[in-house]
Amino acid sequence: MTETTQRHPLKNKNFLTISVNGRHQYWTDDDPVKRPSVTGLTGFTDSDGFGAGKGYAIKQAELTGNPRAAIERDALAKSEGQYFHACVDNFIRHGVISEDPPFLCWWKAVGVNREWMASETLVYHDALKFGGTLDAISLEPADVNGERKMVLWDWKTVDPDSWRKYGSSLRWIKDHAQVSGYRKCLRDMGSVYEIDTAYICYVMRDGSHTVTEKVDLAYGEKIFDASATMYMLQKEAKQ
Repeated sequence: MTETTQRHPLKNKNFLTISVNGRHQYWTDDDPVKRPSVTGLTGFTDSDGFGAGKGYAIKQAELTGNPRAAIERDALAKSEGQYFHACVDNFIRHGVISEDPPFLCWWKAVGVNREWMASETLVYHDALKFGGTLDAISLEPADVNGERKMVLWDWKTVDPDSWRKYGSSLRWIKDHAQVSGYRKCLRDMGSVYEIDTAYICYVMRDGSHTVTEKVDLAYGEKIFDASATMYMLQKEAKQ
């Protein structure tokens, strides 16, 4: 099973060594027990995802005559999303510009002329025992007061037909909770990355356009905390 380990810089000049495996389980040198991910803890925030997913599956089966069409299409979408994230990470770390249409769309809208500080960075919450991998952090240009703020970014590749129909309405609660979970880790672990602003960039899989939405971190953290509590209670009930 593939494992990744990073040393996360802290404000106290120390580092927190965090690891993750292919099952999205996180641990540190001080806490070697495999812990759940931010994404795993937000499972109780889904809106009408089941109803929309059921309709989508039926539609794909009718269009293609293949009852597994939705499953196969979702697998392809997941693979494309992983490739997109890899392209963005390669650009932020090494300046490589991919010819992949979704990447080029993202690069023109968000990536170019921005100072990037971190990409695909592991975070961990020692008190609540969960971890995650945030997509990126940028250092924005100086504001009118001459201050430069760090901004947390999250990338989501989405189907353009679904976006035209729903936008982010079926997913924004979960998405905001997820990003707020990353920020909660950064704040409480004493990371050098001090965040009070975050954005989600939705990238159409056909490379047609992007939509960037600001994250309500205060509300998102409340939703994340509620979902995490439900996750822990359910886990306790199963023991």
